Amino acid sequence: SADPDGKWKVDALWARSRYVNPTSAELAQGSALVPVKEETRDAYQLDASYQLIKDAKWLGDKWPINMRAIARYEYAEPLFKSLGASFISDQKLMRYGSEMRISEVALTLTGSEKSDNVKTIPTILKTGTYEKFGQLTLPLPTIFGTSEKPANLWPAVQLESRRVRQYTLRIPDGTNARSSFWPDQINLTHKAALSWNYELYTVSYNLEIGDQDNRQPGREAADFLVHTHGLTIGWKVSDKLAVNLGYNRSRNYSYEKVQATYSNGGTVGIDWQMTDVWSIKTDYAKALAFDSLNQ
Repeated sequence: SADPDGKWKVDALWARSRYVNPTSAELAQGSALVPVKEETRDAYQLDASYQLIKDAKWLGDKWPINMRAIARYEYAEPLFKSLGASFISDQKLMRYGSEMRISEVALTLTGSEKSDNVKTIPTILKTGTYEKFGQLTLPLPTIFGTSEKPANLWPAVQLESRRVRQYTLRIPDGTNARSSFWPDQINLTHKAALSWNYELYTVSYNLEIGDQDNRQPGREAADFLVHTHGLTIGWKVSDKLAVNLGYNRSRNYSYEKVQATYSNGGTVGIDWQMTDVWSIKTDYAKALAFDSLNQ
């Protein structure tokens, strides 16, 4: 359902799966088996959005402001399975956030709460995952220029930040496992992407920083810090031939082992449109890895 002006929109989905376990003579092998009952499972999803601001001219005609609130609820029972529906079985998810655009500048902020073992079966582990995400897109060429004549010396910028916390909500009854078995971890990921686009060339640079903080008793030091750099250059040789060159370098530091692992990689790609019907695409990549302890 949707408002004719597009101010609000709601999508509701329902799915049901049925499972029948047929009798198998090979499985029984002459023995009397306990029959498995026919099982029916349900799944639900609700998506809603509402436009809070539409084409507001508070910053002038060049910078119209739009803002939309979004929400999603998803629930699937244990053992739900379907070839026609993409639900994840035994999971409950709540996602909420907002999307804001000022002309071509876009800001997205979302949060989510996810848990499994939705029936809280006492003998099964129950975990919760809580995520916060932000993304900012800055098309600097059109900000400092126009869409017809962009300032191509400036890059298009995309910034992302994500925080994911996962921990145990309920330990299974009757377990003798050590406390280090139960999830308790925080992951932080920050990304920055810069891209320059010219008539014959494209240049992009990506930086990603990841931090993994383990908080399980006995494994508090099993943390990692990852830095990844990537540079890609594309060259449009002609209307039928394009060449891409890439280089990436990553560093993964283990606090527990006091060890840094490095990876240097390069890629070459060629895309040749020989005729209107036939094309050839080939890629070559090579990576070299080493560590600070020469292991």
